[in-house]
Amino acid sequence: MDANISGAPAKKKRRIWTWIVGVPLLLLIAAVATLPYWIVRIPIPELEIDLGGMLPEEFVDTLSNRTLKMNFVLKRHDRWDFALEGRGALLDWPLVLDAKISYAIADLSATSVAAFSLKGDDIRAGLRFEGSAFDGWSARLEVPETVLSSSDPMLESLAYSCLPQTATDLSFSGKVSLTAEANTREGYGSAPKWKATGRVDELSVSWLDDGTSMSAANLRTPFGASGIGSHADIHPLFIRADSVTAGAFSLTNAFASIRATETALLATEAGCDVCGGKARVYSTFLRPDRLDAGTTLFLDNIDAHEAVKYLAFFDGDAAGRLFGKLPLRIKGGKEIVLGEGFLYSAPGRKGRLSIRDSSYLTAGMAAGGVPADVRSAAERALMDLEYSALAFELTKEGEESYALRFTVEGTSEESGKTVPVSIETTLHGELNQLINFGIRAANRKETAK
Repeated sequence: MDANISGAPAKKKRRIWTWIVGVPLLLLIAAVATLPYWIVRIPIPELEIDLGGMLPEEFVDTLSNRTLKMNFVLKRHDRWDFALEGRGALLDWPLVLDAKISYAIADLSATSVAAFSLKGDDIRAGLRFEGSAFDGWSARLEVPETVLSSSDPMLESLAYSCLPQTATDLSFSGKVSLTAEANTREGYGSAPKWKATGRVDELSVSWLDDGTSMSAANLRTPFGASGIGSHADIHPLFIRADSVTAGAFSLTNAFASIRATETALLATEAGCDVCGGKARVYSTFLRPDRLDAGTTLFLDNIDAHEAVKYLAFFDGDAAGRLFGKLPLRIKGGKEIVLGEGFLYSAPGRKGRLSIRDSSYLTAGMAAGGVPADVRSAAERALMDLEYSALAFELTKEGEESYALRFTVEGTSEESGKTVPVSIETTLHGELNQLINFGIRAANRKETAK
């Protein structure tokens, strides 16, 4: 009897703990079981993000809508699956989102597969997200190869914002693709590890810059960056283009190997085919925000016939091969300023020179007391000359004035006789009066002094 009396409080105690533990557990099970029911009834507020501060000012001014706006509707698809629909606009583009979301109670994880489309179906993207309370999260975004062109007003405005204000008549087309992924499993603390890579292919662009024709054909390059959290390492760029033109100046088979930082670009090597020969530059820094760069251009096996076309004073033709180097600076992406350099024929290799009007070269002889008949003979010789040495040397005389020394040695045929010729004269003037690249170039000749 004593045992029964002593056991009663113990049973009562167990019943109390059963209620304390069991009731919340049952409530939790009920909440989880009905969670899909309640989730779809929770209103999702409209998403609106102002993107004005993230975009170039010149581009923002052309937009009627500067925000990302989305309205969402969540629908139950299956017991643990949901469909999320989003409709809105990214800047001036209509944006559509269709996503399927699945989650598992056992490990508090969720998986989402989403499809985005911009401008109807012109630009598409796919996103997969996986997250767990115990194992972090990962995400992967893919934009398949997409055609972009200047026929889209917003893309055209964005492209204009990257060009000088004097640019007009812009036209471009090309393809772009992108893959990006991030995860916290390989990151540092809460900072995710991420990587983004892509390609630009078949990009052709042309415009007028203050009346000067500019273009690039079939430009292609991979691009990418990776990092942890806010730290970014920009991947090297390997840019190729079939041709690049600026006014009368044309390059073919252009390439550049570029390493980038957040503020500057370093072209470890760049080159092209120009004037029938090769041109190379090395270790050149470029500020993208200013489009300014200084470097030395090394010229190899240049066709003299093509090279003399860029001498503003030259009225004639030449044949042979030339070599040299030219320090140059690009200002604002459109003006070329040359330093002191030279271009010369290789020793022992002959060529031909034909100058129709060489009076500007021989004018300086008169000031030196050379008789008129000798100057006349020199002009006749320069009409058809086989040279053994030909050189152009550019030196700077003042802030904007240059001297271009012209030297030629060779022979000419006159009245059945071989006449030796040796002429050296110097032209003085502003750079663009001496050398015409078709960019900020003058066409008038400068009289020799």
